[in-house]
Amino acid sequence: MTNQELASRIIANVGGEENISTLTHCATRLRFNLKDNSKANLDVLKGLDGVITAQIKSGQMQVVIGAKVNAIFEEVSKQVHITDGGAEDKPAEKPKNKVSAVIETISGIFAPTLPVLIGCGMFKAIVSLISNLQSLAGVTVLPADSGFIQVLTMLGDLIFYFFPFFLAVSAAHRFKVSEYMALALAAAYMYPTIMNGAAAAAETGVTTLSFLGLPILYVGYNSTVIPIMLSVWVLSLIYKRIDNLVPDF
Repeated sequence: MTNQELASRIIANVGGEENISTLTHCATRLRFNLKDNSKANLDVLKGLDGVITAQIKSGQMQVVIGAKVNAIFEEVSKQVHITDGGAEDKPAEKPKNKVSAVIETISGIFAPTLPVLIGCGMFKAIVSLISNLQSLAGVTVLPADSGFIQVLTMLGDLIFYFFPFFLAVSAAHRFKVSEYMALALAAAYMYPTIMNGAAAAAETGVTTLSFLGLPILYVGYNSTVIPIMLSVWVLSLIYKRIDNLVPDF
């Protein structure tokens, strides 16, 4: 069965395009929010060639695909016009369980970054392997300050250092707000004044920057995930309201 055929059968057995509110995916499964879970045919879904299992968990329809979930997600998205943020022009169903909704949102934001996370992790694994092999052999062919090791280390660290930027784009898709506004938030967190202040806080004792009497903490936001997610969520709540107040001209 081709990916296109499998995607078509999955759509049919979750109740069709009209029954889908939103669709996301994680590392192994498609996650549907359906308007009516009773329209999903679990027995048929479980029996499809290419589907490991299917289940309804915490009000969410989950179709476990495995390693090729990205390819199937793309095929499903092509056939029903669904993006990471959800079905176009279709209101999302209100979550029945707040904890499940939060977990689903976080996984939906992380999912698009997985390919880069895996790639960077592989580079870090290569550096670690070379270092361990040299230690076991007692011979240093590639010292830690060699250009080769430094470049591999840079490639391995890039997503972890600049994580706020990656998550800003993903969160913008999830919360349906401007990607560029979200990137501006990430840039504010990573601005040198903040980053340098955080690095020097231990020596200078200065931990905040005063803005109209309000303290702005010097925090090293590289590699952080929660601050940018919360910021883009707040942005999604207030941006449209503010935009409506701005004159057209």
